[in-house]
Amino acid sequence: MDETGRRRLAIVQRVTATAALVAAGGLSLGLIFNFLIIQPIVDAIGADGINLALELVWWPTVLASLVVVLGLIFGWRLAQPVWARGLVPSALGLVINWGWWKLDRAVDLWGFNRFTSQGDDLAPELFRLGLIATVVNVSISVVAIALLTYGGVRILRSPLLAPTPNPESEPTEG
Repeated sequence: MDETGRRRLAIVQRVTATAALVAAGGLSLGLIFNFLIIQPIVDAIGADGINLALELVWWPTVLASLVVVLGLIFGWRLAQPVWARGLVPSALGLVINWGWWKLDRAVDLWGFNRFTSQGDDLAPELFRLGLIATVVNVSISVVAIALLTYGGVRILRSPLLAPTPNPESEPTEG
């Protein structure tokens, strides 16, 4: 790889690592904000304020995730599929986060749709299901945050890995 290619790959490396850390931070803030949605805060800032706060965290997280994916693609195009340490944990963190996000919204995993009445007799079961769903969602988010953070730090600190030589481009003796 020539000097220009190495410089480009170094830029892609820094941008990808930073984006992974921003995505991890956005996921962390989103998790914290979700736990702050309690009645006194809702009364103080209203539903519009909560939606605005969540959107201010949502969009940078989405954009940072897209930048990580683009960084993976550009790095692969410039060098090889694994061009820096930490790429696999970062990609896995994104897959876990966005895959779970899509699955949780596409399928009624917890059976909440069966609770259509407002009766008090359903409250214990609904509370139990809500608690299980919260624990699972938080656990998955924490795993995704940890993978993105670990991967971002590893990418940032990693020396660029040497590209694998292409056997067709090597000169033959003879």
